[in-house]
Amino acid sequence: MPTRFTTATLNSGGQAVTELPSIQTDRDCLAALRRHPNYGCAFTDSRPLISIIVADFTCGERVFERLIPTLRQQSYPQFEVLFIADATHSAATLEWLNLQHDERMRLYRLTSPPHPSRSNLIRRTNAGLRLARGQWICHIAGEDALATEHLAQLLGAARSTQCEWAHGLARQILDDVDEPTDHGGQSPQLGQHVATASVYHAALKTFHLSAACPHLTAPDVPNLWQKFVQIGVNHCHLDDIVAAHYPTAAPRVERLQPIAVHTVSRDDRSYFPAAVRNYALQLRWLFPEQRVPAAPVLVKFLVFIQADNNTARLAHTLRSVHQQRHPARWIVICDASGQPAHLPPLGANDWRLDLQSGDILTPEALQVLAQAIKTAPDAVLIYCDHDHYDGNTPPANPHFKPALNPDLLRSYPYIGRVFAARADLFNQQAAITARPLQLTAAYALCLFAIEQFKSEHIVRVPLVLAHLNPAIDTVFAATSETWHKLSILLEQHAQRLGIAATLNEGPAPGTFHFLHPLTRTPKVSILIPTKEQLPYLQRCLESILAKTVYPNYEIIIIDNGSTNSECVAYLRGMETIAPERIRVLYAPGPFNFSRLNNQAAQIATGEFLLLLNNDTAVFQADWLNHLMRHGLRPEVGAVGARLLFPGGKVQHAGVVLGLAGPAEHPFLGLEKDQPGYLFRAQVTQNYSAVTAACLLVKKELYLDVNGLNETDFAVGYNDVDFCLRLAALSKQIVWTPLAILLHEGSASQRRAIESAEKKIAQSDKKQQRFRQEQGIFYNKWPQCVANDSAYSPGLSLVNRSFEIETNALLTPPKNDALIYPKVIAFPADMQGCGNYRIIQPMLAMLDDQLIEGGLSYEIFGANLVLRSGADTLIFQRPHTDIQITLLEELLQLNHIKKIYEVDDLLFNIPLKSIHRDAMPADIRKRLTKAIGLCDRLIVSTAPLAEQLNKLNRDVRVVENCLPAHLWGINPPQRVYTEANKKRKPRIGWAGGVGHQGDLELVQNVITALADEVEWEFFGMCPERLQPVVKRFINGIPTPYYPARLMSLVSQWDLAIAPLEDNPFNRCKSNLRLLEYGWCGVPVVCSNLLPYQGNLPVTRIKNRHKDWIDAIRSHLADPFASYQQGLALQQAVVARHLLRGQNLTNWLAAWHD
Repeated sequence: MPTRFTTATLNSGGQAVTELPSIQTDRDCLAALRRHPNYGCAFTDSRPLISIIVADFTCGERVFERLIPTLRQQSYPQFEVLFIADATHSAATLEWLNLQHDERMRLYRLTSPPHPSRSNLIRRTNAGLRLARGQWICHIAGEDALATEHLAQLLGAARSTQCEWAHGLARQILDDVDEPTDHGGQSPQLGQHVATASVYHAALKTFHLSAACPHLTAPDVPNLWQKFVQIGVNHCHLDDIVAAHYPTAAPRVERLQPIAVHTVSRDDRSYFPAAVRNYALQLRWLFPEQRVPAAPVLVKFLVFIQADNNTARLAHTLRSVHQQRHPARWIVICDASGQPAHLPPLGANDWRLDLQSGDILTPEALQVLAQAIKTAPDAVLIYCDHDHYDGNTPPANPHFKPALNPDLLRSYPYIGRVFAARADLFNQQAAITARPLQLTAAYALCLFAIEQFKSEHIVRVPLVLAHLNPAIDTVFAATSETWHKLSILLEQHAQRLGIAATLNEGPAPGTFHFLHPLTRTPKVSILIPTKEQLPYLQRCLESILAKTVYPNYEIIIIDNGSTNSECVAYLRGMETIAPERIRVLYAPGPFNFSRLNNQAAQIATGEFLLLLNNDTAVFQADWLNHLMRHGLRPEVGAVGARLLFPGGKVQHAGVVLGLAGPAEHPFLGLEKDQPGYLFRAQVTQNYSAVTAACLLVKKELYLDVNGLNETDFAVGYNDVDFCLRLAALSKQIVWTPLAILLHEGSASQRRAIESAEKKIAQSDKKQQRFRQEQGIFYNKWPQCVANDSAYSPGLSLVNRSFEIETNALLTPPKNDALIYPKVIAFPADMQGCGNYRIIQPMLAMLDDQLIEGGLSYEIFGANLVLRSGADTLIFQRPHTDIQITLLEELLQLNHIKKIYEVDDLLFNIPLKSIHRDAMPADIRKRLTKAIGLCDRLIVSTAPLAEQLNKLNRDVRVVENCLPAHLWGINPPQRVYTEANKKRKPRIGWAGGVGHQGDLELVQNVITALADEVEWEFFGMCPERLQPVVKRFINGIPTPYYPARLMSLVSQWDLAIAPLEDNPFNRCKSNLRLLEYGWCGVPVVCSNLLPYQGNLPVTRIKNRHKDWIDAIRSHLADPFASYQQGLALQQAVVARHLLRGQNLTNWLAAWHD
């Protein structure tokens, strides 16, 4: 029978345990977990799932030949095994694991670089805990072997005694020791063998992942048993041997690695694995599985695979299907003979996905697709992004696809040949779907889908979920034979829709120009606003009149108050030359592009309106014909043309929302013959918007939406807003490359916007209006800016050429639902302030799953903030002109909280500080403005809050704490020995380069004691003190600083912390005392406000005699001094670590 324990008073050695203040918090948390409705299911369910996490393995086949057979032989079958690997594991080991075809065993590999400052084992263990779906958890090492009844006995013991933790005996077997030893017992010894012989309630994952108990992040750390007992975990013990442990190496010691900022030049950036532009991607080591809901979405998938004569390729494809986190219900292989395969009967709501031999699904592919099906239950076809993988080189050539884009689909099969479709869709096209779909059959099915179903039934998942074999056509036809087959399918599609379309070859192999018929030629009113600029206007009118073959049009010139006599005369003459075709509307007043066009629309007699800038010119005779081919389509709202600069480069090829601001032209400046990304600069397609420099729209529709918005968008973004309002009526926006015009792009509306932006001194009023229009647009269309359906979240909003987005904060998650608040922080640096105030709190909250988000060392503009999906933005002391301008832009995002963080009195830096010259002379004015642009101010001390409380209505104080990421899990242990008395005492100081005045304060003290002690300075040393300082160690980057300080302080007998009395220092924090305290060294410090409080240190006035007396007093009684250091260490550990309530305080300040 198992022995049950509930005591929480003894440690593993039977000695009394000293409790820390965080213990009660953890007990409260445990009590709350026990009250959770699902807590009891682990005890009452008939066959609860056990998650076995194997995160500790280094060797290959030899060790797994012990473990895996004993897993398969378990008498209790309801378990899953999660092998967690990372970059430290060899390819051979991973390949061997891949061959273990057992649906209960899954291999996960952390693909991003190792997490900065966390051991790899802890990182893998935490990942396994997040992935675990079981109600019970078990940790096993790769060198372990389990008794057949291992799971059954431990689970039975826990459930029969209602205990949350059951542990048995583990037999340790050493290769060089004859007699094995058994470990566990009623008070088990510590180490991996305890984890191997244990099973615990999944609710205890809370503590493994909690910043309140960071030392529980690995199952074999020394404090696990003590912590579980202290917080009151009910546990029981078995006297049976349930596991064998075969250690293969000495206990590992993993040193904390420094944080590294990865920067990749544009020329050196490759797609796969994704490069990073900043540190933010490192914070995404918690790979996407954490976002996938714990409850599985059960969708029945048939995966239909076409085999070829290459068995290795087929094996790779099959392995990727077997490793799916959402398993396929059926896997059918169609052999290479060419005979149709027999498929299982599928229900109408079952789904099918076809692959060719050599295609690889990412492990989460079916899981993500299943979640998409749950989100869109009426979907009939779901497609994703893909890239190419030939089996030898890394995946490349990613295809980031827009949401459903009918005109692009008629230009080429952009959806590709791999997608999931509902079974009834395949059933309706049974003649072409008896075999796994290749490109032609896949294209036929997609065309059929857009004919039969509304756009919301065809769903895009903007993630690369498939690596496709490029030897088999994926999107573009590689041969004329395939192109011909595709063209026949497109012709049949047009016939089914009743469209008498003409099909021409497109600009590249595998593309088409799908020409809609020009069934009639209704009248078009061409509206041309102008003011002065006669040469432009003359060229525009003459080119239209001379070259346009479209027969039925009128021209309305809208004069905005021209005063030049030559221009006025020209306009008067045009009224008389051809009054039946050309009219002039005089509309003086302030320039308002929207108002001018709206007034002209009222008097226009055409069925269609063509908004046209005066600095355009016509190249082709049939330009208006091509626009009208689309304008006549009932589903189309607006049509845009291809506009070229005079030099032939692209000026307009559609508009992408969120690009370089609220909206911008992609491919700007591209050579006219260049294809652009996936030929999108050369083929007809749907965009969210097109420019009003040349925009065709039906007059009735224009008036229905009240034309352009004169009030909010007088000059900027009126065309984009107009197109979005058309889209809201389910109208499509079409861009055609076949209608080509010249556009100067300088005298037009966009030049007016750009001049307002770039010539601030010339017109503050224009600048103010431009910013106001930007803000209105961001607030009116935030979701469109964040995710333009004609673009892709996988593509950058910074670069205009459809470049890949490499910033992880701006790339899509595996699941759309954000479980936690999303916070993005912008640290000012990577040194002390940046780490303690921004980086480390962010890491701790991410580790504890309190938030999502990350860091960026460049402040985002509003477009990127919207793309990121952030709820809260944290800014660390931004004060430059550019930074303040960005804050002003972000001020317009009313739904996002903006927080300013500062931890020093920056406008009162001491005269002797090296940092003083780095601050601008008007720093007070800059801080006042920047802080006022934010919703909240966070500072490190109450005195600093008093100095700044008039700058913001919401000021929060969050004190500095020591983070485990920098300082480790357990403080160093100082040992007092009599041998220390035999050497000269060693006194140290540590700090940054800004403490010149502080050290000069005690320079006479240091000199006076030079013969009695050895002085050691770390970080800086004034030149005058260097002759009397025994040892000086230069400063090092913050990530290395804690380990170096702990190493140095271990040899110190005393540390000093002098502070010069000035306003700047009075607002500082006690961080130096915390750092010394963690190291356990006694401290003598200045009795100034930052160092006052209840920490056990020796405080003195800044007088020479007081310093001398205090130091000598410590040296006279070294044991008492040693005890004071231990007391300081205990106080720091108890109250000043970044965990528990301290971390909760940070979260409340950042997000409440």
